[in-house]
This record gives sequence, structure tokens and C-alpha cells, in this order.
Amino acid sequence: MEISEKVAYLKGLAEGLALDTDTKEGKLIAAIIDVLDDMAEKFVDLEDELCDVEDGLDAVSDDLSDVEQALYELDDDVDEDEDEDYDDDDDDEKAGNKLEKIITIGGFAIAAIIICMLIYFIAQAAGIVGGKGPTADASSASSASSTSVTSSESKDEKVTVPDLTNKTEADAVDLANSLNLGVVNGGTEASDVIEAGKICRQDLKPGTKVDKNATITYYVSSGKETVTIPTGIVGTQKDAASAALTQLGLQVSTTEDFSDTVAEGLVISVDPSEGSQVAPESTVTLVISKGSKDAEEIAIRDVIGLDEETAKSILSDFNIIVKTGTSSKVAEGEVMEVDPAIGTKVKKGSDVTIYVNSPSAQPTTPDENTPTPTPAEPGANTATDVTWSCSQTLSAPDQYQGGIAKIELIQDDGNGNETSITIMDGQAITSWPYSVNTNWSASSSASSTGRIVFYEMDSSGSYQAIAQYPSVPLSEG
Repeated sequence: MEISEKVAYLKGLAEGLALDTDTKEGKLIAAIIDVLDDMAEKFVDLEDELCDVEDGLDAVSDDLSDVEQALYELDDDVDEDEDEDYDDDDDDEKAGNKLEKIITIGGFAIAAIIICMLIYFIAQAAGIVGGKGPTADASSASSASSTSVTSSESKDEKVTVPDLTNKTEADAVDLANSLNLGVVNGGTEASDVIEAGKICRQDLKPGTKVDKNATITYYVSSGKETVTIPTGIVGTQKDAASAALTQLGLQVSTTEDFSDTVAEGLVISVDPSEGSQVAPESTVTLVISKGSKDAEEIAIRDVIGLDEETAKSILSDFNIIVKTGTSSKVAEGEVMEVDPAIGTKVKKGSDVTIYVNSPSAQPTTPDENTPTPTPAEPGANTATDVTWSCSQTLSAPDQYQGGIAKIELIQDDGNGNETSITIMDGQAITSWPYSVNTNWSASSSASSTGRIVFYEMDSSGSYQAIAQYPSVPLSEG
């Protein structure tokens, strides 16, 4: 392994270890590796230039051999001439031949001198002669231009950048170092296609040409992008929990369940659980407490028009209170009204009042000195009757579907009997809130508070009570 390869390997190992360069030890190691890297680069350049010098010396050696051979041939010619007898006519021809050989030898000598000068300039540029390195002045570089071409070509040798994606860090370091390239860990990134722990991206594009000892910065996949479900969701209010999850870009759905330990309206559990890693925009389900099962709420069923005993049987989950009243809508002995209204959800065991039609109903504890009142139909006027009025603004019932509606006002006559006043009947309400302004005649002893019952007609054409407005103030006179 060449020294540059060894240094590149050490550099890759150090970068793969993700040394903390903020510490004294990390700074020292990084500085040592940088110095080794610079030295290795100088050695590579020096080796290349020495190779060029050796090639030049070999060429000079060959040229000197040619000069030596020519000198030997000249000596042989001179010896032969001394041994021979020649006349004056041949002197001119022989002198010309000798002159020609001398000129040839001189040419070789001049060539050798030029080559030596070139070698000198190359050695000077490499720092071997005169103490100058590759950064010699412009005049020296210009003088050795013909030789530096070869050296430059050697220094500018390119390496093809490999594809490090989907490889482990160890494999990436080995591959890069084998190509005289360094690597550095740039950190982690989320990736939907590359598994966690493998390289998902590199800064140098695979297939491009770069100089030897170039550094490739790579990034390791942390897996798919995830969102952590925060802790502290369980036990918080539904709205607060939903807001916290929504801020993280998650979708929220809710269900309800009974709990003996978690108060009504608070989060019982989270699915996926707190601390779990989920994909962005995932759906998280909150289970909201409905309170203790013993406090289960049940909707009041429709018992209007049924006899008292049947109504009690149907509403057996509640504590039934029976009161009497008068109504022309149901037969005597049948249920004319329910309080709370039909469809209302109340807890088991709660009080539910049913009003049974009894035109001859008497007070439960009549005063011996007080004459028994006779219940009157709504609108009937007696000697003790006065004018009553009601002004109330009603909000839209949650169960109202926009169908045909009826509104009734229920008032106690002061003797335990209730009478109903129809405020509106047979039309749909399209604008809310709805204002009630009505007057009627009733006993001066009637209650100053009443309740309003809202009905909506179902598909069979029957009215069903869907809402009730209790404690409505009533004004006398």
C-alpha cells in the first residue's frame, strides 16, 4: 500500500469514528492527520518528479554513450591514418573527413549539455537543487516547461468517484481508500428508501472525476422520518391532548369508554402509546373516559301514550316519579309528558318524572279549607285567572334535523297539575336562535317558572320530543 493510501485510510478511519474535534485530543489527532496528509501529497509529487529526472538521466546516459562511441571511432581512424602512408593529394580529403567527425562529436556534446540543463531545471523545480519546490518562480517554471508537462500530467491523475449509497460505513471507507479517496461522516438524514445505518447520500456525484486524495462527505440514513408521540397525554383533557398531537402534524380520532379510575372527559389511553415513533400525518386514537360504568347514561325512551305501568316498566333504569296533568292529546291514564324530554341521556337511577293524563286529578295533600281546583285546558279563563307572558330565546337543539317542529310551554298551575301552551306547531325553523314571545291566561297561583319542550316530526308523522329548556321565567300581568 502506497504512503498516500495509508494516510487516506487513516483519515477515513478517523472521520468514520466521528472524533470530537472540540476536545484537545480530537484537535491533536486531526492536526497530525492533516500534517501526514500534506506530507503524503508532497511525497507523491516528489516521486513523480524523481521519475522524470531518472528518465532524463537515462536519456543523457544514452547520449553520452553515443558520444563515447564516436570518440572511440575517431581514435581508431587516427591510428589507422598514422599507420598508413598517404600522399599530399589525399591530405585535403582526410582533413575534411576529420573535420566532419569533429563537428558531429560537437553536436552530440552540445545536445548532452542541453539535456543536462533541462535536468537541472527539473531538479530545481522539484526542490532537489537550489532549495526550491514545486512553487519555483515563474522564470524557472518557464525554463523547464517542456519537462513539467509530464510531471503535471502525473499530478493531475483523476479518480472516478464510487457510489457509496446503500453501503455500510465500513464498506464505504474501504472502497474509498482503495481508490486513494478520503471519506467523512456528514451526519444522519431520514430516508424512506435506505434502511437505517446505511449511507443514503454523498456530496460528490458517483461517476465524476476528481483528484486523488479528494474527500467524499456521506450521510447515514436514520430510517423513515418519524414523529414521537409525546408523554403526558394520558390524564389530560380531550381538547388539550388533541391540540398537542395536531401541532405535531398528526391526525386525531377519539373513542369513549368507561373508567373507574379516570375522570369523565380525560384521556384514558393513546394508540399508538406515548413515546412511540410514527410516520408524519399518522392517525392517533384517544380513548376518552365516560366516567364510572355505574354512572352510565341512558337515553329516555318514548313512552308518550302508554299507560302508567307500561311506562314504568320501560323506564325501569330510572327512579320514576308520577305526576298527573290534563291533556286532550292522550287518553285518560296514559302518559302525556316525560321530564327530562324523550331522547335525553341521563344516568341510571336518576329521577324521571312521567305526567299521566288525569282530568279529575286532585292535589296530593289538599287543604281542608281550600276548594278543590278544576284543571282547565290551556287558554281557559276563570275568575282567578290572570294573564301570563313568556319571552325567551332558544338555541338550536343538537338533535334537530330541520324538520316540522312544535314548541310547547309547560306551567304548573300551583296545585301540582301542569298545563301546556302551544307556542308553535307545524312548521320548520330555519333561523336560530328562535325567539319565544307569547301570552296566555292561567291561575294567579300558577308557578312563575316553567319549561319549554321542543318536538320534531318523524317519518311516521308523529312528534318526538328532542329537547327541553328548563327553568324558563314566566311573568304575571
